[in-house]
Amino acid sequence: RFPTEEEMGVPMIEKSIKEQGTDALAWYRPFHMDPPESWGITILDRGIWYVAWKLATEMAPFYARYSGDPGDQIQRCRDIAFDFLYHHEMFHFKVELAATIMEMNGSSEPIYARYWGPYQGGEWFGSQSEILRGNAPLEEALANSYARDKVVSELSGGEKEEARRAITQFM
Repeated sequence: RFPTEEEMGVPMIEKSIKEQGTDALAWYRPFHMDPPESWGITILDRGIWYVAWKLATEMAPFYARYSGDPGDQIQRCRDIAFDFLYHHEMFHFKVELAATIMEMNGSSEPIYARYWGPYQGGEWFGSQSEILRGNAPLEEALANSYARDKVVSELSGGEKEEARRAITQFM
């Protein structure tokens, strides 16, 4: 069974999402940050359950036609939620890796460190979204799109389009 809204702490999660975005559910800690040995992806169990709950709510009509065990449907939503959060954070790693390779191949200035440093009137990768969304890098939108497309590419049949729609609704 899904945890209840009370067990998940839905109001607290939704408040955190408004303040922190997807980082309230999962995050990537760059190896550029000190201490570098603490880098990696963290996915919270409440993040998985929250996204799975949102997906199940959106996909309920599809799963109502599904003839399998309801426990299988919950597991499918949890798997999709985990994969979405994982691929979202993996995208952030890939951005850091790309910036690091550019730095190692002769960039005259730090690329990724400047991206994470305090904003000083310069540009964060030239993203127009800073102006539109209050200094939120375009990387977040790209990470969402990448994660959705990656997850959906691993599905088949009607579940594929239902999951695309449900993830888009969640985003």
